[in-house]
Amino acid sequence: MELLFWLSSAILFQIHVGYPASLLLFESAAQFFGTLRFLGGEERRRRAARGRMPVTLLIPLGKEAPRLEAKLENSLCLDYPEGAFEILVGGDGADRAAEALAASCPDPRVRLSSAQPQGSLLDRCIPEASGEIVVVSGVGAMLERRTLDALVRRFDDPAVAAVCGRVRRYRRTRGGSGGDERARWNREAFLAHYEGLRGVVLETAGAPFALRRSLFEPLPEAEEDERRFGALMAMRLSARGFKVAYEPDALAYEEMDERGAEGAGEREIVAPWLAGLSGAPRLLAPCRGFISYALLTNRLPMLASPLLFVITLLSSLWLSASPLYFTLLALQLFGVGLAIAAPGLGGSRIPGLARVAALSKMLFEQNRLVVRLYGRLYGRLFPESAERRGARRQERGAGSGAGSPAAL
Repeated sequence: MELLFWLSSAILFQIHVGYPASLLLFESAAQFFGTLRFLGGEERRRRAARGRMPVTLLIPLGKEAPRLEAKLENSLCLDYPEGAFEILVGGDGADRAAEALAASCPDPRVRLSSAQPQGSLLDRCIPEASGEIVVVSGVGAMLERRTLDALVRRFDDPAVAAVCGRVRRYRRTRGGSGGDERARWNREAFLAHYEGLRGVVLETAGAPFALRRSLFEPLPEAEEDERRFGALMAMRLSARGFKVAYEPDALAYEEMDERGAEGAGEREIVAPWLAGLSGAPRLLAPCRGFISYALLTNRLPMLASPLLFVITLLSSLWLSASPLYFTLLALQLFGVGLAIAAPGLGGSRIPGLARVAALSKMLFEQNRLVVRLYGRLYGRLFPESAERRGARRQERGAGSGAGSPAAL
């Protein structure tokens, strides 16, 4: 039982502490050896800029179609030559008003790609783009003025097939989960930045994603949600031997509402990279370098983190006769209590307590989202059983509603 406790604890430590620390260590080592090469006489050469490549900004219409007017205003103000820039709005037929708005835009740089009977939206629109570089950005993501220029200059390196920017999320109101949500967003930004410095892009949700149009291939898993598409394409290009770069100066701002944050969290933590890996399992081979290290030591173990937390808790409870394991059990229960009490500790006067509670709540939410993924996978593997369970839940809900005072 002791072996089980320490093994599960070690894996959890690697997921949440060891892996982020290793990213800092890798970057420090890269800077150190880069400085040694420079002091040894090696010159740092910069490639000559190729100028402004023709760019197509692709805006897929989805559930955020009502924000299209603001998105078009933002896109038309981007700092990029008019003759080398077009905006392609991809319609899916679900919002005729938004498509009409795009079609009636007086600026000649804006054009609409209407829905077709077959094929996904992105698979249809990217071949229609006229630009050498296609930048995919959702309706809800507002780009900084120099974002396109920051993305395109990375393509001066002919080995680069795609470039991912970064996203900053915000809320207009103070509602929502608060500190734990900010902690999750900061964690995602940290991983994206330091993994990007190693040439690996595993999460792209909400960030602008640019790729060479000539290298695009339709993806069986591609959906009309551009958040999922970027991660799928990045991993497929990596599997084909191309370089996918990360550009922190290519910045987008995304407003999150309550439902948007919930859905985005579920997609960003697990779904994109897992779907990409299913189509390119060879990325797990150690010869693939850093991307295999990231998948094997962080992303894949994260799928087992709910089970590992339960094993750690139960094994420490079993061994609680020992003072050591009793103390560890008390610390775990204290962390669970902080996660539950986190919403009410935002204004705590105890230094650092609110931040620790937010981190505990973030870990709890991550495990909850992974458990939800288990449910989705179960529904896909056993659809009939999942439908029966759903029907029973509806019957119980209808029964409890019929017996409520409101129903009477």
